Amino acid sequence: CGLRRSRVRSACLLPKNSSDDCCILFRHGVSYMWYSGVAEYDRPLASRIAKETGMPVLSIDYRMAPEWKAPAGICDALDALVWMDQNGPHGPRKARKIFVSGDSSGGGMCLALALAATNGIPEVEGKEKPPDVTIAGVVAICPLTDLTYNFKRTKYNSYVTRIWDEETRTGDAIFTDSHGNLLKDQLDRQERIRAYTGDGDLRAELLSPLWAKSFKGLPPMML
Repeated sequence: CGLRRSRVRSACLLPKNSSDDCCILFRHGVSYMWYSGVAEYDRPLASRIAKETGMPVLSIDYRMAPEWKAPAGICDALDALVWMDQNGPHGPRKARKIFVSGDSSGGGMCLALALAATNGIPEVEGKEKPPDVTIAGVVAICPLTDLTYNFKRTKYNSYVTRIWDEETRTGDAIFTDSHGNLLKDQLDRQERIRAYTGDGDLRAELLSPLWAKSFKGLPPMML
């Protein structure tokens, strides 16, 4: 698709009779380090989004952990957003509306992208100021929003309400490794996530959008 960063692959899912000036940037998930937005794993979801919305969906790869740390992947998405503003599936054009969607870690990165598009990325040269691009809306599917895994924030936190119970064999199977030990689960997940965050503050808004100081100026969102 002509993205400035040649290392980024992309796939455009184009439904029949789709609009050319309204489009969606899709961010694949799976913990910042596995699979690809271009591979078979995410194509069914991206294709379904394209079919149901009637809009072209651009699914991009991005630099992933452990070879690349944050915010490399967000920079790649920001580049894709700027490119989409001036280009469509049929050639150059000015976008009327660009939406952003993603699942799991990709959903969290959608929220981070919205923050970056509004506030820029201060620690990255050339991206300190936000681009002249407007995101019309964000749809984040089961987004990963808090990399601190701070289960003490509220008693209704899903880390508490869905923790695995060995005796009854109920709960979310994703928690089985810790055998119901909340602290062990938190430490294990924080250790794994460091492959993506490095030594950065886990409460930084581009890592954990939940901790952003302000959501002022962000586009409408559906979680």
